[in-house]
Amino acid sequence: MKIPNAQSFYFVRHGQTDGNIQHKAMGSQDVVLNDLGVLQAHQAALLLNNEPITTIVTSPLRRARQTADIIAQYVHAPVVENAGLSEACWGKKEGHRTRQWFMD
Repeated sequence: MKIPNAQSFYFVRHGQTDGNIQHKAMGSQDVVLNDLGVLQAHQAALLLNNEPITTIVTSPLRRARQTADIIAQYVHAPVVENAGLSEACWGKKEGHRTRQWFMD
């Protein structure tokens, strides 16, 4: 059943960072994508290329913004930053392996 005036919404997580490989919770730490993360962003963009995307909304964190900017090149949509989408701050736990959280 199609709902009148409904809009599609796509949620895309940022591409890989070095912290992801190391199983670290980066939280609000502002890190960039690694080479695989850039490739993943391009792959996501190819999947979304023919979708009617009119606006991309992203967190201001660099890993999310990089992913959004790459996708925007394919779908030709403006990117808007929204600080409300920023990752939570995990305090002293940021940058540490998640297994260590339970040992502190």
